[in-house]
Amino acid sequence: MQKNSDTPTLLTAVAVARRLGVTVQTLHAMRRAGRFPVPELTINGRPRFDSADLEAWIEALKRDAAA
Repeated sequence: MQKNSDTPTLLTAVAVARRLGVTVQTLHAMRRAGRFPVPELTINGRPRFDSADLEAWIEALKRDAAA
């Protein structure tokens, strides 16, 4: 089965925290403080994040830090 290019790759909070090098608790604190993108969707109360949105957010942070 081929993946549709319009279908986002969804990441769990654990996967996102690992990618960022933070704990899941830190990730949730960042979300509550409004310093992290909104999840693409929530399944059974658990957020799922679009990997493309995450990478864009990381790149924006890098640009801001370099400015």
